[in-house]
Amino acid sequence: MRSTLLAATVAALLCAAQAGSAASAAGSSPANAASTTGATPEQRLAQLEADVQLAEDFATIEKLQRAYGYYVDKGMWEDVAALFTDDAVTNYPVGVFIGRDSIRQHLYLNVGGQQMGDIGLGNGRLYDHMNIQPVVHIDAGGSTAHGRWRALAMFGQLGHNAAWAEGVYEMQYRKQGGHWKISRLDYYPGFSAPYKTGWAAPARPGGAAAAASSGRTADASQATPSSAPALPVSRRKLAHPPDQPRDLSCNGFPQACIAPFDYTNPGTTDASRAWITPAATASTPLTPAALRLRAASLEHRVTLLQDAQAIENLQRIYGYYLDRAMWDQAADLFADNATFESGQQGVYVGRRRVRQYLGTLGHHGLTYGWMFDHIQLQPIVDVAPDGRTARARSREFDMTGHLGEPGRWTEGVYENTFVKQGRVWKFKSLHFYPTFITAYDKGWGEDAQPVPGIDQALPPDRPPTQVYAIYPAAQVPPFHYPNPVTDQVAHYPAVGGPTPTLAEAALGKPPAPWQPVPATDVNATLNQAGHGLRRVKDWYEIENLESAYGYYLDKDLWNNLADLFSADGSMELAQRGVYKGRERVRAFLLQVFGRGKEGPIEGRLGNHLQLQPVIDVDPDGQHAKIRIRMLQQMSFGSRASIGAAVYENTAVKEDGRWKLQVDHTYNTLAASYDGGWTRGASRRVPGEDKALPPDAPPTAHFEMFPVVYDIPFHYANPVTGRKQVPAILDGSGAHAMPPDIATALRAIGPVINPPETAKLYAPLQPREPYKDAEVTRDVSYGPDARNQADVYQPATRGSNRPVLVFVPGGGFTGGSKHTDGSPFYDNIGVWAAAHGLVAVIINYRLAPQAQWPAGVEDLTHLVAFLKAHARDYGGDPRHIYLWGHSAGGSHVADYMAHVAAAGQQPQIAGAILMSGAVYDLGTTPSVWKSYYGEDVGQYAARSSLPGLARTTTPLLVLYAELDPPGFAPQTEALLKAREAAGKPVPHVLLAGHSHLSEAFSVGTSDESVSGPVLDFIRGNRGAP
Repeated sequence: MRSTLLAATVAALLCAAQAGSAASAAGSSPANAASTTGATPEQRLAQLEADVQLAEDFATIEKLQRAYGYYVDKGMWEDVAALFTDDAVTNYPVGVFIGRDSIRQHLYLNVGGQQMGDIGLGNGRLYDHMNIQPVVHIDAGGSTAHGRWRALAMFGQLGHNAAWAEGVYEMQYRKQGGHWKISRLDYYPGFSAPYKTGWAAPARPGGAAAAASSGRTADASQATPSSAPALPVSRRKLAHPPDQPRDLSCNGFPQACIAPFDYTNPGTTDASRAWITPAATASTPLTPAALRLRAASLEHRVTLLQDAQAIENLQRIYGYYLDRAMWDQAADLFADNATFESGQQGVYVGRRRVRQYLGTLGHHGLTYGWMFDHIQLQPIVDVAPDGRTARARSREFDMTGHLGEPGRWTEGVYENTFVKQGRVWKFKSLHFYPTFITAYDKGWGEDAQPVPGIDQALPPDRPPTQVYAIYPAAQVPPFHYPNPVTDQVAHYPAVGGPTPTLAEAALGKPPAPWQPVPATDVNATLNQAGHGLRRVKDWYEIENLESAYGYYLDKDLWNNLADLFSADGSMELAQRGVYKGRERVRAFLLQVFGRGKEGPIEGRLGNHLQLQPVIDVDPDGQHAKIRIRMLQQMSFGSRASIGAAVYENTAVKEDGRWKLQVDHTYNTLAASYDGGWTRGASRRVPGEDKALPPDAPPTAHFEMFPVVYDIPFHYANPVTGRKQVPAILDGSGAHAMPPDIATALRAIGPVINPPETAKLYAPLQPREPYKDAEVTRDVSYGPDARNQADVYQPATRGSNRPVLVFVPGGGFTGGSKHTDGSPFYDNIGVWAAAHGLVAVIINYRLAPQAQWPAGVEDLTHLVAFLKAHARDYGGDPRHIYLWGHSAGGSHVADYMAHVAAAGQQPQIAGAILMSGAVYDLGTTPSVWKSYYGEDVGQYAARSSLPGLARTTTPLLVLYAELDPPGFAPQTEALLKAREAAGKPVPHVLLAGHSHLSEAFSVGTSDESVSGPVLDFIRGNRGAP
């Protein structure tokens, strides 16, 4: 394929639909739902069935548009053309094409540059088209719809060229023969630009923007930044000429023009509604059996819609966890037997192996100077008819790299499956197909990195399921769904497409016939279905609201933007403080950002892409929480920049319309395009405006990348309920495990080797006398000679401090709180004191002289002693935390199980179990029989697992990647038992750590252990 074809059609396919009217898509009815007062069950059923059909239509329209983007990516012209009505109109930059046959010829001949019937791009060509940021409305009557979408595209040919393009689609859709199709497509260019200069204004007439809109080649080397607008240039001769010329009056940046909106403001008009809920109508009487069956079917259809939205949230949450290197939280989203496959790295089987793989990506918890953004886009979710499994195709766009090193772009496609277990959706399989990987400083025209292969340090459980190469090679991940219009298998290209067998396998087996169990209480079922349907609609309307916010912000439409806020709404961004009330928000936008004016300015670009919303609507349907990402593309003349932020917003329903109540922006990146995030970032945040002071100071203080900081999540982990997050490191970059120690620990391996492990950590620990702690040795807490403890108080005296008790291991037969000449386990006591805790490190009776339940008895004595005497050492007897390691972890577990079995109130505020030796003794003689005995008939009563599953005491569970065999299964059994009991616990698999290093590292710069422990204590400070 000739290299000039790519540049010649740089924006030839980008498109949008110009609305025939600016009237509200939701119609003029002010009512959110028609009244059902006095309606018969048949009437209520008929109305809800019509309403749920509209909700399903809305989901189908989004799928249609997103499928369009995926087909265009790969040059699958036959499937693209099939998405249009016979009389469709497309306004492409090169001209207007009328009718599906003309559109089809344009795709093959002008865009593909091939003969009719030649599907695909061939090797060497990149043509990614992201279809994102939807604002969709179904028209009154339910047979037509329209929507605004954003296109973000990347074009290129290795060794020749690379370009960006961005713009707005304005779409119209029509329902024909039961299928939604595209009836009109209009594209309004935002910008087109060579990769080398980015979205800075082109240098002179005939620059990249003009070339992209004209369809002719623009030489990237000649496009130097300038504020001069691009002028019209001559068009190339097309193999298939357009049916009409295109109106170029709004030809995109650097012009100051606005693509016409197909909707009025959602904050002030009925455009707030995604569709009009149909009024109740007369209905045919039904037999009781038919009524019960249809009511149950209706409720199930609503559940499937809710399931699809939950899965979209789940995929996006996974991306947010990756952003912050939250490996534990990310792994928790997977089912026990889930599989994970990325590129050519092979398949990892089981949640524990997923966690191990994630640990190879870097430190657990984001660190200073590490950019790891994984933007989740363009989801297509298909839930199985029985609602138990689902499939989804989605897109990921990555911005990664370390400060001072080359940054990297990665883009690719997921084909994932999901399973519903206990009403909770989880990943069943994750399969990521990278499309391209390229260095930021070169771009995809100069650099194409190979697909990642097998990691020899952590070999997979299975080889890759497919063997392929990525860009510049053509590669099409098989689609899990048929064409949404034809219902046929996609027309795959011969070059890069999957084999017919693989394509058929990707579709899966046809779903088995499924019918719900008839409802027993029709009215209750209809009430439940109606409530769920309203939440589905709320979700879509909030998605529209957030997308509209970005489109108004793009064009400095400050009044439109302010109208999206509730009367008491507030805005906080970039350390400027909090502006309270819609009119104060309006004044802030107009005066601070607009300098008294609104509307786009020639030569200035201010794109604010709103991406990856996680939407949680309260059951009352009046409030919602939203986490959403912003990707910013800005240009002031020759200065182009890239920015990023995360919003944690609150929406409220005011007068029946969803509006923003809290708009809180956490800015994360502001960097020059020349240099990018790893070489051109500025940490400075603007701060308060003196001319218009805020109503309140910022609620959080931060700096931007390379600094990283905690951004609160409004949601807990959707699978486990866990809220704890790994500690964000303070900026030195030295808080991860040092590389030399990591290498040495892997060389030692999964064994308990005290001498070699101590050699690694002893030089890093302080020695007596300690400046941060005052130590009282050998305090007696019980009747036995070994009931002794060392107490560590902060050097600065205080009172009511949390008390942290460390119970060391030693295989039940050995171990000591302190050994002369060794820093262990003083290191834990000194660390705790330095962080404002009172620490207690203990000895206890040893086996075989002291057998079960000696540990329970010793800890009972200890807790009673601390209840009586903690205040003598500045501690708070209401806030005692037991931290047990190895055999010590088993003693703490046994103590908690004993308290739970006795039905007693917890005497401690929380417990940390770290690599506990045993929680379930099993049915054969235990390796720990010196303490638990050899009578297997007593093991069930002596196992702590049942009690740990019942206890109400807060728990944190830690275990090491390099624990010896046998330890991890005990921890995993505990986690599974808690999850089955509906009481999942926060847990951390300590990547790279061994059974001893996890304790020896406490007090060093490696905070992978101490950080979660400290967060746990602080997070449960209020526990009784």
